[in-house]
Amino acid sequence: MKGIEFDSRKVKLGYTFVAIRGLTYDGHDYIPEAIKNGAVEIYGERSLNYPNYFKVTDSRQKLGELVSEFYGYPSKN
Repeated sequence: MKGIEFDSRKVKLGYTFVAIRGLTYDGHDYIPEAIKNGAVEIYGERSLNYPNYFKVTDSRQKLGELVSEFYGYPSKN
């Protein structure tokens, strides 16, 4: 994984995309754009059929876990 993003417009090749539901927009609607931009792994709360898509209970929690892991668990230092 080269990066983590919840904004499909900012996804680059090798990134992980986390689809998050907001008040106005739903990140799940932007999964095709994230894939087009190079996402290699996708997490979301809906039951969807995309390559390398993983359903999670809470996208926001998963985003936090992924970011913490990506940066080497900085809160432990």
